[in-house]
Amino acid sequence: MNQFRHTQIIKELALQHGFDFCGIAEAKELTEDAFRLEQWLAKGFHGDMQYMEKHFDLRINPKKLVPGAKSVITFLKNYYPEQEQPVGFPKIAKYAYGQDYHEVIKLSLNQMLDALRQKIGPIEGRGFVDSAPVLERSWAWLSGAGWIGKNGNLIQPKKGSYFFIASLIVDLECVYDQPIAKDYCGTCTKCIDACPTQAILPNKTIEANHCISYYTIELKKQTIETGSDRAYQDWAFGCDICQDVCPWNRFSHPHQESKFKPIEGLLVDRNGDGTINDKDLYQYKSADPKAFLGLTSNFTYKKWNAGFILRASIGNYMYNNVYSAQGRYTSISSLATYLGNASSNYLDTKFNGITGGVNQLQSDYYVQNASFLKMDNLNVGYNVGKVLGNKASLRVNASVQNVFTITKYKGLDPEIGGGIDNNFYPRPRIMSLGLNLDF
Repeated sequence: MNQFRHTQIIKELALQHGFDFCGIAEAKELTEDAFRLEQWLAKGFHGDMQYMEKHFDLRINPKKLVPGAKSVITFLKNYYPEQEQPVGFPKIAKYAYGQDYHEVIKLSLNQMLDALRQKIGPIEGRGFVDSAPVLERSWAWLSGAGWIGKNGNLIQPKKGSYFFIASLIVDLECVYDQPIAKDYCGTCTKCIDACPTQAILPNKTIEANHCISYYTIELKKQTIETGSDRAYQDWAFGCDICQDVCPWNRFSHPHQESKFKPIEGLLVDRNGDGTINDKDLYQYKSADPKAFLGLTSNFTYKKWNAGFILRASIGNYMYNNVYSAQGRYTSISSLATYLGNASSNYLDTKFNGITGGVNQLQSDYYVQNASFLKMDNLNVGYNVGKVLGNKASLRVNASVQNVFTITKYKGLDPEIGGGIDNNFYPRPRIMSLGLNLDF
């Protein structure tokens, strides 16, 4: 009786916490998946993703992740957007339009587990969102969520494949769902035919080291091989080609999760008059420090001497205009045949700059704490004494300018007049060695 009650509670709570599907499978070792994973790794299809080789036993056996585990609960969360990215800009995968899904879903999983404990009692369990050695798609199939398509994605009947997969492994016995036995891809090969890099093999195997997503996400710092640039079709982060052409995704419906919606151009109606205009502008933080401190010291010991200069600025803020001006995908897009320079901040914001960057320029998002502690100078000297038959005196000294800076500011230098950082060049560190010879 408890099994039925547990199952009912789990699926009711799943809907309450915003999940679009909940299925449950028995926690057991995935022997068939272990064999397929071994073969995939042996062929080197994982490329440079060495982490796939680690924790093999954990990937195939949920009881090693949660001792005493009896059930693996699978949740699906729709991320299909209401509006797609405009044409003509470097493209990002739909799952990256909004906030980081790891954080959003992990919070829901933790809340879900807390709610289960309140309703059922003490439960041992852990939630996983694409960040631990869990074969999520296998568990999703076993729980009846859908079937594994030729493109390697989980496909739901009449709903498509634009879903995040999350798992909750618990020590509760439940009524287990049955997997979908039929492969509804049939003879369709649209995803295979559409892949510009031939990363999808006919046997539902993905050769990751040929995949656009692999290059644009896993290998961010690696340059794409010359001659294959056209194959990447302006994808800057991830790739949706195999999903976009899948006939089952004609059934996809826009998600209802506000945190997955793009946040570019976000402005707030601060005065509540129903209109966003100049009246909503406000002074967020001051560029002037609340306190400015300095410390200078000199030490002498026998023939040695040393000294330093320390300065601190506390409570000042800086507008990081390098980020705001160059932290958009439009910064790297060009009608020419070359890529422009951009701040890596665009990997965090996912901003496209489709509005010309006006809203970003007005945003307090780029105002950052520029308090700092600096050591401007450090010097050390030694008086050698008489040399050259007592005809001269020798002194050796060394100094460093701009020794270090401790700050939370993300730009190159937190000390820029006017409070607006347009600096593209770091302050140099200068090292000097001197010899003073007195006759």
